[in-house]
Amino acid sequence: ISLLSKNFRFIDPRLDSNWVKLTGCLLTFDDGYASALEVAKTLEVLKIPSIHFVNLETIYGQYNSSALLHFKNLRSFEDLNWHESTPSLMESTLLHMSAGDRDDLMQFSGPYMNPIQLSELYSLEYAILGDHFLNHWHAAGLTENEVLENLSRNAKGFPEKNQIQPFFAAPHGFLDVRKIELISTQGYDVIFSGTSWMKFDKSYVIPRIDMNNSISSKASLFG
Repeated sequence: ISLLSKNFRFIDPRLDSNWVKLTGCLLTFDDGYASALEVAKTLEVLKIPSIHFVNLETIYGQYNSSALLHFKNLRSFEDLNWHESTPSLMESTLLHMSAGDRDDLMQFSGPYMNPIQLSELYSLEYAILGDHFLNHWHAAGLTENEVLENLSRNAKGFPEKNQIQPFFAAPHGFLDVRKIELISTQGYDVIFSGTSWMKFDKSYVIPRIDMNNSISSKASLFG
């Protein structure tokens, strides 16, 4: 944060509807990990805005599809194929898992925020909620109907959907052009995906820089 503060002006999407055209730095966090809440509290003190792209199903205790896929492949020593992170494959995989394996999976995953923690997150002045699908699906494996059904702002049964701002970030960092176009019809102002800037109707499509926890890591573009 100190390094970013010295080199960039932090962008605040709450204050400027044209923020996507500004030059500066915008912090984003994916998946709704419990640790993101602690980071947001620190940013709140520093008055630094951040967008948190969450999977509401995971927040409410369902298995995370990508964690399941990673868990399964570690057990079977198979190579990861993120394209398999889909509702149908998740259902069939869970069907063949023992209760013990499911318990191990839950321990392996997260820890993610729960609904109370999520409520605390969006009560913060400088924290903004964004859409990351209801679960961590790989968009390339979804049908168009599944894409629409899994947009958090379209979801039923989640009171937080009204707190989700019209910002969408693709899990695994990529959407094909047709699915970008489809999501743009659902009222999303900004879609984070890919490695280049585009515009579909009223939606801006912009990339992000992926930073891991190592200060020596090399930044790379992702969705």
